[in-house]
Amino acid sequence: MSRIKTRADTAAPPTSDFGPVGKLRAGFRASDRAKASVPHRSHVKGWLIAALVVCAALLVTQLSPYLGDYGDDAEFLVLGHGLAAGRGYAWVNNPEAAPHNRYPPGYPLLLAGTILASSTRDNPFGAILPAKLVTALTFAGSIALLWPIARRRLGRTPGALAVALYALNPFAIRFATQVMSDVPYILFELAALAWADRVVSGQWPVVRVGARFPRPWWSSEQV
Repeated sequence: MSRIKTRADTAAPPTSDFGPVGKLRAGFRASDRAKASVPHRSHVKGWLIAALVVCAALLVTQLSPYLGDYGDDAEFLVLGHGLAAGRGYAWVNNPEAAPHNRYPPGYPLLLAGTILASSTRDNPFGAILPAKLVTALTFAGSIALLWPIARRRLGRTPGALAVALYALNPFAIRFATQVMSDVPYILFELAALAWADRVVSGQWPVVRVGARFPRPWWSSEQV
């Protein structure tokens, strides 16, 4: 009795994902899924630009020629005026002009340069807005420094998300529009991280600064 061929008998045998051809097809499918799940670069750039525009708008609306209620901002301005006037790092608002020993002089030096550049050395109240503007500029600089670090460590899309979250952080925006040292020191910290990242990747040489000291007796090897 002859066997009647059915359509199932004439169909092509099923392909297997095992073997060179199957693995190649599986690789193409995985690549297509990855491309579909990752936003286009232009979209990522658009989102990042939109976040930066919103950040800039928030910064502008938060700026004012008045000090906040922190207390530290007035002290920073006093120290900056003392340095700008050549009276040293001291409490120049006090008749004794006692030397200051509370804050590091980095931010007051930045304020002193801002006071001299804005010609507000004799107008303490007029120096408030320029001081806030230069502090906001340090926030913009920290955003610019964070982007290459985040892109190298996280990738383009997660890095852009991290930068956008930082740029829209309400606490960062708040302190970036005050005469406070928090945001300017973030700029220097990110600059140090960017340098270390380049050194680790071998793009920049290592700069060794220090002196050689004799080995102490407690670390000498026993013979």
